[in-house]
Amino acid sequence: NSNSGAVDLTATVAQALSHFSYHASDGNELLCDLQGGRVDQSYVLSDVVIMSKSKKYGNTDLGVTGIENWLSCHCCTQFCSPDWKTWSGARRLIQPVFSSTTTLDAATAPPTSNKLVRVRPSAINFTQDTIKDRFQDGHTLLQTALQIAREEVSKRDIRMINVVRLDGRLFALDNRRLAVFRLLEICGRVGTIKVEIVPISTYVDEWNRKLTTSDGGESIKIRGGRYLIGKSTYDTNFPGLQQIRDAYPNRDILPDERFSIFLGGFTDN
Repeated sequence: NSNSGAVDLTATVAQALSHFSYHASDGNELLCDLQGGRVDQSYVLSDVVIMSKSKKYGNTDLGVTGIENWLSCHCCTQFCSPDWKTWSGARRLIQPVFSSTTTLDAATAPPTSNKLVRVRPSAINFTQDTIKDRFQDGHTLLQTALQIAREEVSKRDIRMINVVRLDGRLFALDNRRLAVFRLLEICGRVGTIKVEIVPISTYVDEWNRKLTTSDGGESIKIRGGRYLIGKSTYDTNFPGLQQIRDAYPNRDILPDERFSIFLGGFTDN
């Protein structure tokens, strides 16, 4: 398995070992990224990863986010005990991949290549309490969401969202862009989006200026009105949701590559 949650279902002992590590540590740690093989009656593992709530095991330790994500992907095998600790309602927050070990700590990444990860918009928190209803170029949030849903994004460049990681949670520095993708997720038009993890130390001034959320970033209000964008239809009263759902050409979920590769000047400031 991998630390991003990718699982080889034929490796039943390995999946159980990872699950047991979570149980044995009382939910504080999880052993994963298991690779190796069996030698006689023993298993030899190499380059394993330990994820912890305190994120104390280096750059591949994805903290609480990684543990929750991994458990959301886990299916118990015949070697797992029903008495072992689980995470009820665990959410998939990172795209599971086998190709490499995932890291969320961009502070130690090479300066020419910040870490990119795929997450659901609802797994990213707002930093601001309120936002304007339009971008600097005059397009409203609804117009922008409709353009993406209609696959017209090639007509406008959409820059990737910058996020910072704090205490195992992701916070957006680009709140209006996140609001648009939250709307698209609520309407079933996107699943995950590609975001860039940036070190908070590089964005201290912007972080301090924007950190006004009063509910931990769960939702955001539109200035000058009564509209709210949350994580689902239950806590969102933004008008135009049905328009986004019905947007041409179809109602399929759009691959994030459709819009994440356009990284031009679409700004929140």
